Amino acid sequence: FLFQLVREQMDAPKTITSPNFGVVTEDFDGKIYGNAYLDMSRGDRIEKLDAPCDDEGWAYGRHVDSDLLGWFPPT
Repeated sequence: FLFQLVREQMDAPKTITSPNFGVVTEDFDGKIYGNAYLDMSRGDRIEKLDAPCDDEGWAYGRHVDSDLLGWFPPT
């Protein structure tokens, strides 16, 4: 899986209060899909959010360290 949900509290520079956060398990170059997609590296923390619109096959979230919002592949 590209994104693995983690249900326990993580030690992080920023406080995470949502139960829908996870750790990236593989690098993903979102730039090749456009500005609305997140770049992610293995080990990055992502908070999965409700999508502002339907983009079938993609998940929407916030990159915890950069605070950027965007689309990413859920698996």
